[in-house]
Amino acid sequence: MDERCATRLLPDSPADADAFGSHERVAGAIAEVVQTESGGKAIGLEGGWGAGKSTIVKLIAQKLSQAKERAHKIAVFDMWSHQGDPLRRTFLENLIKQVQRFRWVDKEQWDRRIDELAKRRREETTRVVPRLTPEGVKFAFSLLAVPIGSALFGAGLSLLGSKDVSELLRAVLIALGIALALAPAIYYGYLGVVGCWKRKRRGRTSEEGGWLSELPALFTGQASTESRTVVSQSPDPTSVEFESVFRDLLDEALKPENRKLLIVVDNLDRVEPSDALSIWSTLQTFLGHKEYQRPDWIDRLWILIPYDDNAILRLWDGSGPNANSKLATSFLDKTFQLRFRVPPLLLSNWREFLKEALQQAFPNHREEDYHGVFRAFATKGGPDMSAPTPRDLKTLVNQVGALHREWQDEFPLSHLACYVLFQRDCEDVRKALLSNEDFELLSRIIGQDWRGIIAALHFGMPVEEAQQLLLRFPIQTALAKGDGKTLSDLESTHGAGFWSVLEDTVPAGANDWNSVAPADLAKSAVALADSQLFDHSHSQPEPAALRSTIQTAAVAVEAWIPFDAETAQGMVRVG
Repeated sequence: MDERCATRLLPDSPADADAFGSHERVAGAIAEVVQTESGGKAIGLEGGWGAGKSTIVKLIAQKLSQAKERAHKIAVFDMWSHQGDPLRRTFLENLIKQVQRFRWVDKEQWDRRIDELAKRRREETTRVVPRLTPEGVKFAFSLLAVPIGSALFGAGLSLLGSKDVSELLRAVLIALGIALALAPAIYYGYLGVVGCWKRKRRGRTSEEGGWLSELPALFTGQASTESRTVVSQSPDPTSVEFESVFRDLLDEALKPENRKLLIVVDNLDRVEPSDALSIWSTLQTFLGHKEYQRPDWIDRLWILIPYDDNAILRLWDGSGPNANSKLATSFLDKTFQLRFRVPPLLLSNWREFLKEALQQAFPNHREEDYHGVFRAFATKGGPDMSAPTPRDLKTLVNQVGALHREWQDEFPLSHLACYVLFQRDCEDVRKALLSNEDFELLSRIIGQDWRGIIAALHFGMPVEEAQQLLLRFPIQTALAKGDGKTLSDLESTHGAGFWSVLEDTVPAGANDWNSVAPADLAKSAVALADSQLFDHSHSQPEPAALRSTIQTAAVAVEAWIPFDAETAQGMVRVG
């Protein structure tokens, strides 16, 4: 196996250290507030998607664990990772388990509380008593005739040798005895005949169902049965239940006065608005209502909410132009007593971060390769580009890495980055490649032949084959329609690449023009003539060869059918 150029996947996880300095300052400020101020308040941490809010939360946890006062802890609940679960219950379970790890509560007791939250038990007893149908009751009574019939039959047999009893009486006793003894069988047969007749009338042929299926139970002596079923439920606690469990937990966890707890409710702005408001309104019972009986530990509890200022609008009136931004702003002002903001990255900061990410992902490449990716990213954004987030840069590097695993070093990293950025913002790559539009990012970083390289990356094949795949159909269509302008536009856009495809495409579907119908030959001649590709002043050698081929084919035509104005125009152009 050939040695491949190494490519590493960058993890999308919070960093353990601050690469920019600003994250460290924000984390230090929040940790100081928790350690030195009276709690019972909410802190907002504002930043865009991937700006580093999770990194700041991780840095806060490090600072609290390293402080002299080690009784200050942080508990993080990621709402997004539990989307679809009963969020109130999941929040309480998660908080209980984290406080148990701090050894602030009795583990066995709160394990039972978790079980109560997760599995509500209910026992159900079911009694099964067999019941006979009316036919079954009659059949049971017919069984009573069996001993009577047996007695009569026996009596009749015993009188066979007696001369004092008439033969008629003996015969009656024997016949009646046999009839009574066979009463169940006779009744069974009768019901079977009647049942078959009824099923035939109804069009049923199956033997399933009916009273016959109950006969085995008459002979097995089935007794009444009793079963007990345990039903487990996992409902979301009501707000009252939530408050009760939450209060009991913190009553025990924060009983010592030297303890403080910072609860981080992460990704609140990414879940369904109803779920987000359900959790937040319940927590606000403790933080926001002055008239509510505040527990002793409330001054040692902090709530931190990282959020995206754009996504927070979803909590009310959806997103878009109708979003209630005033209500969202009012919510932020009234909810958070302190708000911190993740600063955007400066050019020097994100350039250095991108360089380090590229070095980690492509350890065998050179400095100029990394610089080419930076130039592509900077050119794409332009001077007014908003600062990228660390996640934006990691995502770019990983997408470039995916292409690099396919192509290895056949294309420079900068070309791969151009394709990633171009594809991300382009609705139809193929349509853009066929247009006359020049894209600054591609022409500046790749050069004037950027279309062939982007086509190769898009179609996953060598440049020459990608050019053919891209241009063959438009050229065929233009020739069939007699559309010279399209041919001219394609030639001016793709240059030498156009001529190689044209020469390979004409005539469409055959090795020479003799196999092309005269009418199609005429339309192709009109298209090529109108495109002015056959001007003698043209620098390409292909026009003269194509003109000679078309003229040779026209001479070989025996009859121009159908002969119309369009065919006549084609004949003139061939000449």
